[in-house]
Amino acid sequence: MLKKIMPDFYFHARMAAHSELKGKLFPQALSNSKPTKEWNCEVQTTRESNEIDYSDFLTELKNVVSSMCDALGTRGPLEFRIESLWMNVYNKGHWQELHHHASPNNNLSFCYFVNLKPQTDAHFFFQNDRSVNYSAAGLHQVFNLVENMEIAESTFLQVAEGDLIVFPSHLRHGVSLQRENSNRCTLSGNLLVLPQS
Repeated sequence: MLKKIMPDFYFHARMAAHSELKGKLFPQALSNSKPTKEWNCEVQTTRESNEIDYSDFLTELKNVVSSMCDALGTRGPLEFRIESLWMNVYNKGHWQELHHHASPNNNLSFCYFVNLKPQTDAHFFFQNDRSVNYSAAGLHQVFNLVENMEIAESTFLQVAEGDLIVFPSHLRHGVSLQRENSNRCTLSGNLLVLPQS
């Protein structure tokens, strides 16, 4: 009998106050985003801006993280600390390189889809690092690992505008090539979840 081992996870939620959040955040993203030389990609980001008010978003984020903690089950009371927040704006030719957010300062990361046309905009994906080992060993060429064991090289998420995903910071992820000038906008960040002291 075939069995799967060592699965990864992400938490997928809908932001209850999306219309209000988009109304506040999206204009700020458009007016404060700039190209960056720090990343090996093409995207406009607010990473260096201190002008954005994220307070309403943080209230909603706390609710989502609490729901995720309930779903996973915890070993006791938790606290969480925001490590960083930024928004990215993607237009034609923009993309985000494969990367992770692993750091001693955070253990979870998130992405909120502020402005998104799912049928035409670029896709968020996770890279399955273990799949590379299967390919290197020739096992993908021998077995139907994708179909029967869900061991694919990448997983492209089905998300809608207003969705938020939370995932372990070490998971490698990226954004495919944006083919239209539609101001695809995401709000991303990192947080540290730890036992309450």
